[in-house]
Amino acid sequence: MKLTFKKAYQNFLKTINVGELNVEDLNLKAIMKSVKMDYLEVEISGLDLDNPDCDMLLFEYGNYDWTGEGEKFNLSVKRQLFFENLDECGYYGFTIYFDKNYVGEIDEFSKWCEKKSDADKWLTEIEKTIGIEKVEGKPAMKFEVELEKPN
Repeated sequence: MKLTFKKAYQNFLKTINVGELNVEDLNLKAIMKSVKMDYLEVEISGLDLDNPDCDMLLFEYGNYDWTGEGEKFNLSVKRQLFFENLDECGYYGFTIYFDKNYVGEIDEFSKWCEKKSDADKWLTEIEKTIGIEKVEGKPAMKFEVELEKPN
């Protein structure tokens, strides 16, 4: 299915079922499978196809204090997109915040999926990480959806 950036973002919200997510009872592996399916099934119009990095997924986690409220375990996924005739990328995705006590001190981790043919491998590697293992089945503190329109 081919969609505009705006419609792809709206579709993503439905795909990961944002309206029904319960931070107390997240199924992280199901959410990640939904992200993979969105990436594989949704083609976005207007991408700069001359740029090999025009459509990629980024998964990352670590302990951060972005708000001054103390460190939390942050896990995020973003679909980064470069469009024709625009200098900067846009993205959509989410960040989930967990109590740091679930993971303790943990090394930061990030993994790019640079092409759709690598999506299965990308997801398999992520699911095996210590961060995912430690927070799977644990209640989250917050789930934030993110959108950055391209410039």
